[in-house]
Amino acid sequence: MLFIIIMVIFILVSKNVYSYCMKKFVYDNHLYSEYILENKLPPEEWINGDNAQKNKNNSLKRINKIIDYFKVSKLVDNDETRENILKDLNEVYENWKVMDVSNFNRKVD
Repeated sequence: MLFIIIMVIFILVSKNVYSYCMKKFVYDNHLYSEYILENKLPPEEWINGDNAQKNKNNSLKRINKIIDYFKVSKLVDNDETRENILKDLNEVYENWKVMDVSNFNRKVD
């Protein structure tokens, strides 16, 4: 009986953790994509250290993951919207690839 109670608790906790992680994943992807499309620059959260080349590589990987997300996301209104978002994100990605690494330094106030 104790085993069953523990398993039920484990399943409920796992379900809630999974739900939280998925909500955060979706929220972050939409938040960052909106920021990127408005500013054409990586979010400040992506610029961690003083190594500009590492920051650039990290930013390119992360925008690529966002592009992959929007290719399959069911949370896009229609195919035309999806194509526009992907086109714009791919343009930003291509710009970042040729952008000088100094643009990927952390801003110091």
